Amino acid sequence: MRKLLLLFIFTLCFFHTLISIAQTVEEKELFDLKYEGNADIYSFISDEKSGNYCYAYKVPGQEKFFLISRDGESEKYDYFFPFDVKFDSRGNYFAVAVNNVQDYGTDNNFLVVNGKTVKGLEFIETYSSFMNKSDEFVFVFKTGDKFYFGYAKADGSFRQSESYDNIKTMYNSVQERYYDGEDGNTSADYYYYNDKGERGFIIIKDGNAGLKFGDDVTMTEYSDINESSVTFNKNNELSFIAKTGGRFYEKAGNEFAVSGSKVYKSFDYVYPPLMFSSENIPLYSAGDSTGEYSKSVFFVSGSDKLPVNMLTGDEPVQFMDLYDIKVLPGGGYSYFAMQEVIVKAKSFDPGQYDNYFNKTYYVKDGNAFPLGYNIGKIVYDAEGNLIYSGIADLDKNENILMQSNGQSIIVIGQGDYNYIADYGITKDGVIYYFGQKIAEPEKDIIPAAGFYFGNELKDKFQYVTYQGVGNELSMLQMNPLNGGYAVCAEEIYRENIYKSYIVTDKGKLDFPANSQTGSGSFFRIGNMFYTKSGKLFYTGTTEVDTSVYYYTDEIYTDDRSLGKHYNFIKDLKYDSAKDEITFLAARKNKIYAVNIRY
Repeated sequence: MRKLLLLFIFTLCFFHTLISIAQTVEEKELFDLKYEGNADIYSFISDEKSGNYCYAYKVPGQEKFFLISRDGESEKYDYFFPFDVKFDSRGNYFAVAVNNVQDYGTDNNFLVVNGKTVKGLEFIETYSSFMNKSDEFVFVFKTGDKFYFGYAKADGSFRQSESYDNIKTMYNSVQERYYDGEDGNTSADYYYYNDKGERGFIIIKDGNAGLKFGDDVTMTEYSDINESSVTFNKNNELSFIAKTGGRFYEKAGNEFAVSGSKVYKSFDYVYPPLMFSSENIPLYSAGDSTGEYSKSVFFVSGSDKLPVNMLTGDEPVQFMDLYDIKVLPGGGYSYFAMQEVIVKAKSFDPGQYDNYFNKTYYVKDGNAFPLGYNIGKIVYDAEGNLIYSGIADLDKNENILMQSNGQSIIVIGQGDYNYIADYGITKDGVIYYFGQKIAEPEKDIIPAAGFYFGNELKDKFQYVTYQGVGNELSMLQMNPLNGGYAVCAEEIYRENIYKSYIVTDKGKLDFPANSQTGSGSFFRIGNMFYTKSGKLFYTGTTEVDTSVYYYTDEIYTDDRSLGKHYNFIKDLKYDSAKDEITFLAARKNKIYAVNIRY
């Protein structure tokens, strides 16, 4: 009886472990390559709704490609743009192919629809193409010195717009530098749409610029409009940055903000984004030339340069750039400004040279405070203080971690490192950071990374890698259930080859005993993160064929393999609401859609 009870308990624990690791791992076969070679996940684009796909197959021994879909194959061309393939609502695909012939300029770009060549043109712009509401593939093309919009349907029909001197895609105005917690642009919000969901373009015709949304065109008296500046003010009036007497980037001068019916003062340079005060006055950065290769950049409200008061008592300096402009709650503004600082070489010896540094200031309501030199991303704590890495003293030239409230600086890092590789604040308000010491073989100095958690040295490694899903990458992954953490470290195995391993707050994870592939170690670990249920997911490269750069990646949870391996993995996403992981993967000649449910 006792044996039966022990067996029951063991069996229960065994199945509980399996269930707690992952409920299911499902594979749905999307594509089976019938030709020589292994399937390339990066040459495969699929349409989830219809199940159709487009695969660019490179013919072995030839610099030729052809497209494969459920409807058959295309002709052979020199190159395809697989990432720019589009599908209409019925799953028909539209692609662009290229032939690199000597007489470049005559029908070298080809529009391919469901494997059939529909149109040959001199040049087709692939990255800005899209499907409109009429199921037309819309793209920009060029013939001679004129630009056109092309409209193609799956039945092979084609029409084109009138000619333009230039066509520019509108982009959302995003301040990309040093935004804590931002993912950056995604394909869905990269381009600018109006309130009807229509893509925007800037068109230039007969010397005048216009704005085009769908079939609606609004021409202006200006010679150019900045394609990343279009927005609406607080009265829902169209606003943008414009220019007269030429085009942007060709020469400086005559650039200005337009908001509704009002045109503001011109400067040599005006930069997006346009933001608006509570009084609906545009706020933006602008600049004037100070020399052949220099300029002074400043903050503008409407038409007025706003003065800068140096809290250190120094005279105002010339800024070379402004970024992260914010309109503060309750009024006011803030931004970061950069000044170039040159430390001259001490002698004219060949080994001596000038050093260039960027000195950054935090400016709030016109009051500027210096933060340091060559600073990294800005992270904000719960009190609104700035956490950042950089050099505080050029004489010491040490990279450290600092905290500032915009009026003073506190050094919160320790250790002698060449740079601070990563840092942040946990949900519990704990500051963490990783300092990296660079290898110097001639001095017998090996690479060293120090991991600090709450300013306590937790561990030392050679290197630490960024992990996570999509653009949310960090060197530290936090367990949402218990405050635990995981770090992925690397160490040199032999020249140009590394071995990876995982260290948690409980210690180093052993290589999973139930791995299906490899010889007992990871060459690389990727996509590591904690699920909302506290499970540590990751992919591990267990085998590498260096002759053809062919990998074997197995999938894991905590210290257990999930029993599946692939040669390439792409587009891995995590749905926290469903506690579900999805990705595309290739294994030999097949491509799968993989779904993991916890």
